[in-house]
Amino acid sequence: MPIIIFLLHQCVMSAQDIEAGSFESPPALFRPHRIVHTLPRELEKQQELLERDQSLHFGGFSLNARWGDGYLQVDSNIDELGTFSATARDMGFSLWLYDELGYPSGTAGGMTLMDNPEYEAFALFIRREKHVEGEVSIPLQIGELIAVYEIPHEHEGEFTSRPLAFHLADQHIHTTVTDGPSEVVVVTRARMLDGFQSVQQHGAKKAQPYVDLMNPAAVDKFLAVTHDRYAEVLSEDLGRYFFSTFTDEPSTMAQSFPMRDYAVFPWSPVLSSLLEERYGTPLEAMLPALTSDSGSVGQLARYRYFDGVAELMAENFFGRMQERCHEYNMLSGGHMLLEETMLAHVPLYGDLFRSFRRMDAPGIDMLSSIPDNMFWHTARMVSSVAALIDTPYTFSEPSAHVERVAHGYETDPPMEIMRGALNKQLLGGINCFNVYYRYDGLSDDEARILNDYVGRVGYMLTGGVRKARVALVYPIQSVWTRWLAEPTAVEGWYGVRGGDPAARKVEETYRSVSEQLYENRIEFDYVDAQALIDSVVRNGKLQHGAMAWDIVILPECDTLPMAAWEQLAALHEAGGSILALGARPANSDQEFPSDVVKSLADKMFGETGLSRSVHMPDWDADVLIERRLGDIERLKSDETDQVLRTTHRVRDNEEILFVINDSNQELEVELHLPFEGEIERMDPLTGKIETLNGPQVREYFDAYGGLIYRKVN
Repeated sequence: MPIIIFLLHQCVMSAQDIEAGSFESPPALFRPHRIVHTLPRELEKQQELLERDQSLHFGGFSLNARWGDGYLQVDSNIDELGTFSATARDMGFSLWLYDELGYPSGTAGGMTLMDNPEYEAFALFIRREKHVEGEVSIPLQIGELIAVYEIPHEHEGEFTSRPLAFHLADQHIHTTVTDGPSEVVVVTRARMLDGFQSVQQHGAKKAQPYVDLMNPAAVDKFLAVTHDRYAEVLSEDLGRYFFSTFTDEPSTMAQSFPMRDYAVFPWSPVLSSLLEERYGTPLEAMLPALTSDSGSVGQLARYRYFDGVAELMAENFFGRMQERCHEYNMLSGGHMLLEETMLAHVPLYGDLFRSFRRMDAPGIDMLSSIPDNMFWHTARMVSSVAALIDTPYTFSEPSAHVERVAHGYETDPPMEIMRGALNKQLLGGINCFNVYYRYDGLSDDEARILNDYVGRVGYMLTGGVRKARVALVYPIQSVWTRWLAEPTAVEGWYGVRGGDPAARKVEETYRSVSEQLYENRIEFDYVDAQALIDSVVRNGKLQHGAMAWDIVILPECDTLPMAAWEQLAALHEAGGSILALGARPANSDQEFPSDVVKSLADKMFGETGLSRSVHMPDWDADVLIERRLGDIERLKSDETDQVLRTTHRVRDNEEILFVINDSNQELEVELHLPFEGEIERMDPLTGKIETLNGPQVREYFDAYGGLIYRKVN
């Protein structure tokens, strides 16, 4: 089996490298890697593990120094890892370096806070009593009391607030509101303990306080006791052993799992300093509008606040980690917490895309292996960011955790079910997998078949760009401005409930449009505001590197930086289409609302709504797909239930179409492929390649099966 070793900053594979032999036996990097946190102690047992996984066609491992027995404080634990890793590399395995004891990453099993308690993460706990008058007694949430203020319901002109006199007794705020009804807000600064992810106990994961990742000193301590320790004992060229690091769910931690009667906002002393230095306003002065004003003052405050969170998380944690990985000749990779919803992105990262942009192998967590539970759009978000930053590598940590914990499965699901779950991630753009699958529901032959299948598809879908005319905007700024201080809680395994209804509407529209594009086989990329700004309008398209879009969809997106709005207006003027679904463009990064943005929207959409750009306040899916996107080239079929899904890529002188049957039923169907010329049919289940006579083909799909079609130009 040919092995390709991928070095830091290496160019992606060219089409000439992809031939029948390499498709049949794909490189180790693209085959599933097993996650092993604690190696067997006996050398013969370690060798058995290597030989067995090689026989099962695994691509490699995700590893770390032995959990327990001193972890990284004991040199012999790191030496053991180095010996095993060197042997594994000699055998052709690809390796990732897991950076934590348990999860989430950042604590180093408690070493980051050891002797430095000032590095602990805190948050603002915000209680809003919205209809108060006369004498009142308000429960005081935990933490250090920061502010108590009153916001009159009736005020003329500008938003107003005033400090409120009170006294404390029996863990209650006692005060009198004389000109009510008013809103009374109580703000504390508190540790994030009970009900937050870091103190959940599970397996080797310890319940412990978390680390302030917006604080560069705290991050430097984490890197010193993890990455630097590996380099000190093994080699400063850690790339000799490891392709990339694997960081696991680092965040601000400011998302409560249970529902509370107060909101939680991320906070750091570094954030407070940044806001005051940049805008000349202490945090205490920002608080009333930040928490409670839905108007222009509050929107500006929230934009600035969460933009600050996004900057500090991206630069002070992910950026510093990426730089340290590069010093040691590794890529920086891993996944976040609750990637599935923007309602978690705001409190945990400010802006998920901005954090992903500081990773070389951005990734996702996939806790279920049932295809219907797959949040395929997270894979598409990650791969879109990877394309924007020009890295070919994406990553997933799939498991059957939900099935085992919530549904009582004693083994992993059958191979076809696992393949269906992995198909959605591959189609979304994932090409590297570090798996918690146990493969205990599969025979050895089935394990080999599945690992080969995943490797072949991942290999063929690596490199180039999607053949997408549509860009769907990631509207995180519109969520910021609507993120009033409302309680939220984690719902199930993937969602967030609560929050302001206006913020939820952005998320719902974004997800709904994504599903419509996916189900109708319309290829698209997600783009953030930075991508819009960095692009160039050329030949009626918005070009970003090798990607070019002539249609940009704004899902309930009313707020973007002015430079992004100007780019969209230029695209419209050049002949492109801007489709605003729900909200109409209204706000810039400085003005809420902005007369300039309103003027640009008027020019784009006109008064009649008949131009190539359109505002659809009550948008209809059929109108969007058939009237506005109906001329987009895509796979056609005679299927009744419309269960085929596709991704279409272009690289060098070829096009790649991956088609999956997203159902548990076998399917025989007539396909009309979206290209002409010399076409190859590539079966990732067998590794066989055959030449087709043309784009019209009668095809058979297994349940949750997939096929690849390649056109050579």
